[in-house]
Amino acid sequence: MYTTGSPTGTAPATAAGSTEAATAPGTPWPLVGRDPYVRAFTRDLADPDRDGFLVLGPAGAGCSRLARECLARAARAGHATLAVRATTAGADVPFGAVAHLLPPDARALPPAALHAEAGRGLDRRRAGRPGRQVLFVDDLHHLDPDSALLVRRLMDDQQVFLLATARSAPPGGRPPTAVATLTDEDRVRRVDLPLLDRARTALLLERTLGLPVTDRTLGLLFALSDGNPLYLRELVRGALAGGALTGDGRIWDLDAAEVPLTPYLVDRVHDEVRPYDASPVLEALAVCGPLPLHHLLDLAGPRAVDALERAALIAVRTDGRRRDVGLVLPLHARVLREGLTEVRRRDLLLRSAALTERSGARREGDPGLIAVRLLEATGHGHPEPLDPETVRASDTADPGRARRLLEAVPEGQHGVAALLLLAEARYRAGECAAAERTLARAAALARTEEDTLLVLGARVHNLVHGLGSPPAVCRAVIEAARPRVRGEAGVRELALAEAVVAQGTGDGARALELTAPLVPVGGPHEAPTDSVRLRACLVRSLALGTLGRGEEAVEWARAAVDAPVPHEAAVYTGLVMEAAKQRVLVQALVTAGRLPEARAYGRPAHEARSAVRDHESRRLVLALGRAELAAGRLDRARRLFADAAHASRRQRTGVFAQASGLLAVAAAQQGDLATAAAAVAEGRAAAGRPDGDAPPTAGPSDDAEHVDVPELLLGEAWRYACGGELGRAREQLRRGAAEALRLGRRGRESLFLTDLVRLGDAAWAAPRLAALAEAVPEPAHLLRAGFAGAWAARDAARLLAAAVELEDRGALLLAAECRSTAAAALRQGGRERQARAAEREVHALVERCGGARTPVLQILGAHRGLTLRETEISLLAARGLTDKAIGRLLHLSHRTVENHLHRVYGKLGVAGRRELAARLLRATAPVAGEG
Repeated sequence: MYTTGSPTGTAPATAAGSTEAATAPGTPWPLVGRDPYVRAFTRDLADPDRDGFLVLGPAGAGCSRLARECLARAARAGHATLAVRATTAGADVPFGAVAHLLPPDARALPPAALHAEAGRGLDRRRAGRPGRQVLFVDDLHHLDPDSALLVRRLMDDQQVFLLATARSAPPGGRPPTAVATLTDEDRVRRVDLPLLDRARTALLLERTLGLPVTDRTLGLLFALSDGNPLYLRELVRGALAGGALTGDGRIWDLDAAEVPLTPYLVDRVHDEVRPYDASPVLEALAVCGPLPLHHLLDLAGPRAVDALERAALIAVRTDGRRRDVGLVLPLHARVLREGLTEVRRRDLLLRSAALTERSGARREGDPGLIAVRLLEATGHGHPEPLDPETVRASDTADPGRARRLLEAVPEGQHGVAALLLLAEARYRAGECAAAERTLARAAALARTEEDTLLVLGARVHNLVHGLGSPPAVCRAVIEAARPRVRGEAGVRELALAEAVVAQGTGDGARALELTAPLVPVGGPHEAPTDSVRLRACLVRSLALGTLGRGEEAVEWARAAVDAPVPHEAAVYTGLVMEAAKQRVLVQALVTAGRLPEARAYGRPAHEARSAVRDHESRRLVLALGRAELAAGRLDRARRLFADAAHASRRQRTGVFAQASGLLAVAAAQQGDLATAAAAVAEGRAAAGRPDGDAPPTAGPSDDAEHVDVPELLLGEAWRYACGGELGRAREQLRRGAAEALRLGRRGRESLFLTDLVRLGDAAWAAPRLAALAEAVPEPAHLLRAGFAGAWAARDAARLLAAAVELEDRGALLLAAECRSTAAAALRQGGRERQARAAEREVHALVERCGGARTPVLQILGAHRGLTLRETEISLLAARGLTDKAIGRLLHLSHRTVENHLHRVYGKLGVAGRRELAARLLRATAPVAGEG
């Protein structure tokens, strides 16, 4: 499913070639989500009690594409087929659409004779075929009444089976005469074709482009197309032609503020709004975004607004006493906006700002909207109305608009409040170094204790979670602020800043100690009531996760998530804090091994933010990717890690190093070693660590944005393992586990040890996992210790029991590997029937894992007492390496390798390398999974 390529630049040649073919004008796109309708058509065609199949939907929904697929299926099944195209031009011409089916003098014949002649003509066309005559009428709603009546009679006599498409009637409207004539009985199935949902849009894009798209790209294309396949196709064509949609060999991304539009798409949109093209309401909404209803009524009057609402071009949204109006489709706004002159656009912005000001600008965010519209009309900014609500209101309609507003203010006019908001905008964009420079200026301007604390909180957050600065730099910032802090609130803020730094450097115990006096007295069951308590709950959750105490981490994260973000003394605005809360909860759930909960909570939270490419969203993507990887949903995990790496490549923040390492893990587990190697190399280069075999240093925790060597270590280990170098992989993992133990990072230690079990070192890892479970007796640790012990003892019964529990907790790939190991133990014990039953369960699980090809699965059905060394040599030989090459990798003589292989051939009952490769790899061909 994935195509490897260079880490930078455009898509690889294979993907690009297929993309050009798939997106060329006139080329049909793959059908996605339409199989149930094709199957229904096939059943109805075989049912003598059915006379027709009608597909209805809005323009561009793909009705004709679906009907043509049905027609092709009918032809392949031996049915005679005939196509008719109804048009607006022929709608008033009697028999205009079916004239080619009738003799030249047909119109002079009486109705009965005409009917009979048409039937005889159809019989001649069938040429003795045993199947039914399928008559395809495209755009049935344009069919003239005489043609409709003729088709109706042919259907009643069962001389044709009607396959037709028609435009859906508007809400409350009546269907056209032809549709009513031909579908007023139960013998014709009506299918209302829905537009694509987000998931099917993603699948369609991936099948067309050959690679997945970033979630931000998906969000933008889905919002613009509204799930309309025709719109989506034209948007992709325009983006590719304009160079806005580019790939890095792993994922496609829209690297432009706006998607280039094709002339055909612009014409289609103008056709839809043509009766109202010059409406001042549409123009105002296209330029200014949603506006209060009373503004539009003043602008155009109730009749015009009512007509637009009836045409489903605008929608009224009520929020308490507020009633705002917006365009239904963002694409309409884009096309209409680009069709306006600069003078007209400026006039609309200034009039909107004036109307808001005359009405008193009483609504929340109104001052900010006035400033935004003045900026966009005149190019000048003004510092007074800049507050957090301005940021919230501006970015809701257009992410990045608030930043443009802030940067338009002359530098000397920025106060502390404006600089804080500008720093937030830069942090959200991932420009953390620029954010630090802005915050340093704010710190120099701060005169009051309140301003000092606001700047300090934001600055420490950016240094730790954005830049990954060394602890000494972070503590120097804290100490510089300390002399200006005297009140109790300030002392608490300083303690929290120190806790953030401690957590960022992986010192979970110190972070817990510092946050103990800051969190609610009643613990996680008491809601935090101020900003310090809220942020302390988040830090505490992260610290507990570092220490492997996942269940406690979940409790503290939930306490933060359930609490509103206080307006006073908050670090940045709620836009940042809400994403941070969501990310911390997902991460805590993953640490606790509660993977279904992590995925169920994280996916909608992420989708709601996917159109915004900000730093916190990338961190949420990374946390969700960890959940998908732990669940074994490799396709989904790989896409998320590729997304996070691509989005953070330019800034090279810690997110990039972590995402690169985890992308390597997912790619290696799918058997894509080239991508795994490239991802690790990129991550190491960004982290300043070109030597992947160097031992990990005392670095940050799972949450930190420093150089996160452990993720790169995991990626390298799995690249070795899935390439057959199991010994080298185990050496990496043992070193990582030992370092995590030394630093007290039990959560990370548990992950390293678990992977060691999976790669054949259960005897070394099981006692350590047992000790960890004894120290932290939580369900996740107890489960890992249990299956590790069973794996080491090759206890099939315990392995199968552990597999059931792992599957219940959402760890599908690990459950499959447990069952595979149990199958090998059962077969070794002579219980072939039970072994085959276990293998069937393995296959069922692997089908849900997105093409997993881990070493345990590669030897599925072949493990008959192979030693670790024999397994390693077998996998390398199956990859095609010679005896000498294997010997060089494993530091063995080629004679020793040859002797090992002869023993393997005897144990497995194969004749040589070719049969060995087929035997080891037969169960792990890539499986296309939903992820």
